[in-house]
Amino acid sequence: MNAQAAVDLVADAMGVRPRPMADLTKVKLLLLRDEVSLAWRQRFINECGDPNYIDMPDLLSVTL
Repeated sequence: MNAQAAVDLVADAMGVRPRPMADLTKVKLLLLRDEVSLAWRQRFINECGDPNYIDMPDLLSVTL
């Protein structure tokens, strides 16, 4: 999602009109991934499963 789309969603949810314009000169996107976040991701997958993997339909029906 781009910055303006995010601002529009928040403005719509709050009923703000007219929608404010995002100042793209102040938007800085940084990749925040390091060994710590990768370790948290692995812990989540170990405890909850991989959200990027879909179980086979027969296995899914057993877990529901």
